[in-house]
Amino acid sequence: MKKKYPFQFLIIIKNCIVACGIICTLLFLNSCTECGCTDQAALNYNSTADKNDGSCQYCDSVLNQYTTKTVLVKDFHSASPHYNEVVAKFVFSQDSLRYDDQICGDNTCLIYLHIESQVNQEMEFSYLITSANPLNLNNTRHIIIPANASYDADTVATHGSNPCYNLNSSSIGVNIVNSYIVYH
Repeated sequence: MKKKYPFQFLIIIKNCIVACGIICTLLFLNSCTECGCTDQAALNYNSTADKNDGSCQYCDSVLNQYTTKTVLVKDFHSASPHYNEVVAKFVFSQDSLRYDDQICGDNTCLIYLHIESQVNQEMEFSYLITSANPLNLNNTRHIIIPANASYDADTVATHGSNPCYNLNSSSIGVNIVNSYIVYH
């Protein structure tokens, strides 16, 4: 009687080869995934990556208060109940916004305006903010401020070549349009 070992041995080897092929195929397919940054909010987002490798980079910014300047506004209308009195305080704040990477945006300066009433009556008026170059402010707005209250205006637009020019070095004026303030 002949032994069937060689035939069984060939079947075992064939099964081992098939199993190795399956394992190698799975390993190859698993290694085909693309690693990269998968966070869409990141600077280096990779839309083809399907595995996050921890390399995501983000924009960081630093906001610093650069300077403040206060301008007092008097009511010069002779028929006013507050003639020749300081009726409002305009406080300008200049902040600088700096990014850690140029791709995040340009470094900028922002100027904010806070107006404080100095009288115990509601006031209504239009004002014009002016300044000379290089800061060059030119804003007009109509506001109503309750008695002894304050008002936070939006950022003040700058039209000059350098919005980061030192606010304290610039001559800033606040003029009441039509030269009168209405008190209620």
